[in-house]
This record gives sequence, structure tokens and C-alpha cells, in this order.
Amino acid sequence: MAFSKKIILESGLEHPEIMIVTSDYHMFRSKYIAAKNGYAAEYGISAPSPGYLKPVNMIREYFATIKTFI
Repeated sequence: MAFSKKIILESGLEHPEIMIVTSDYHMFRSKYIAAKNGYAAEYGISAPSPGYLKPVNMIREYFATIKTFI
């Protein structure tokens, strides 16, 4: 998002609406990070994760979200 922010600022857009494309388990944190960086991230498209990886991904994302809030 930092690289995108630089491009958006250079383009002169003042209040851009962005769409986040990420994995399904990562969408909540991605939108939170976008909001902290001043983006209006109302839209998101998530790619499904394989079912056998979801438990590991969700545990990792849980701790990553706590770290993000801190």
C-alpha cells in the first residue's frame, strides 16, 4: 500500500476510492491498514484459500491482526 500511495499522491487524486485484492483470510486486516493510511477502501475482492491451509492461515492472521492493532 505504501507504493500505491506514492503513485496515487503523484497523480493528484485527493480522495481516491480503492479496491483491495487479496486472499480471503487477509481482507479484514488489509482494509484496516488501508483505512489507517487514509484510503477509502470500501471495495474488496478476495481469492479463496485452499481449505487445508485455512486453519494455519487464520491462526497466523489472528496474531498479525493483533500486531497491527498494537
